[in-house]
Amino acid sequence: MTSKRIARVRQELRNLRLDAFLVTALPHVRYLTGFSGTNGLSLITPRRHLFFSDSRYKRQAQAEVHGATHHITQRELIDEAGRTAAGRTPVRIGFEAAHCTVMQHRLLRKSAGKSTLVPTTGVMEQIVAVKERDEVSAITRALRISERVLDHLLPMIRPGVSELDLAAEISYQHKRFGADGDAFPPLVASGARSAFPHAKPTGNRIRSGQIVLLDFGCSINGYNSDMTRTVVVGRVPAGVRKMYSAVLEARDRAIDAIRPGIRASVIDGVARRVLDARGLGELFVHSLGHGVGLSVHERPRISSLSSETLESGYVVTIEPGVYRPGVGGIRIEDIVCLTRRGSRVLTKAGRTLLVV
Repeated sequence: MTSKRIARVRQELRNLRLDAFLVTALPHVRYLTGFSGTNGLSLITPRRHLFFSDSRYKRQAQAEVHGATHHITQRELIDEAGRTAAGRTPVRIGFEAAHCTVMQHRLLRKSAGKSTLVPTTGVMEQIVAVKERDEVSAITRALRISERVLDHLLPMIRPGVSELDLAAEISYQHKRFGADGDAFPPLVASGARSAFPHAKPTGNRIRSGQIVLLDFGCSINGYNSDMTRTVVVGRVPAGVRKMYSAVLEARDRAIDAIRPGIRASVIDGVARRVLDARGLGELFVHSLGHGVGLSVHERPRISSLSSETLESGYVVTIEPGVYRPGVGGIRIEDIVCLTRRGSRVLTKAGRTLLVV
């Protein structure tokens, strides 16, 4: 499997006329090598695949990294890799522009000598966006765990419980049910704060009649789940059911329309038109979705500004939402896998408004 991935990178080297390519984003390093540590780098040439790390990870690399020559160094990794890539003859060295700090670039410039540095954009992002069967399986397993956590959590959502209580329970239950950990810090927002799309949990205690917005996911072997559900405690406030119905219709229409070959902006537009027709368009303040895999947010971005065309093998979120100031927010987020025949919804959790 790893050899196929390296072959795809080498094809990009030929397309860009590169002699070497430095991969510095840790999710991309993991994709190519299996390395799950926090300090690693890959160097790919037409004939070699080298992995760089420091002495803390020597044994871990021996256990996890296959198909690459190991270089354990005391130098800065990008310095050592730059020296190795440059060799004795000037070459063209590509690097991930979006994942290289100013300091790293200075070190690379110095170590590369007379070689030419070529900033690249989107090379690895495009490769990792197309998921293999085992990757889809890992994402699905992570989703099943998050869905179990939701079922466990619902009886706990009641007046007097704080947002922080619920967030802590999500993190604990993710690990209890077998996840490596959270995919990202759980988002729990109640009442008017649920109108903040990415509100961090606070000590605020839930009251009857409030909306509670839950957005969380977990990680399995580096692959992530991502799911949002909306809960109402006690009596449902006036107008909330209509808002929820509109968001659910936007979600359904977008998923009915999504397939390989369609532009991401078109799918965003499908959902947005539903909410516009319900008079809620101005309350939909973010894009419709994003890719998910080794990173929670990957290509493609499903938004009105996206120029991407969706491909078979993409795994994406569909998450329309509306956020009314002073009332609260409603969002439904599911994960969808694009297939040659269309699409398949990976999320199995129910989509009716949850009232506890």
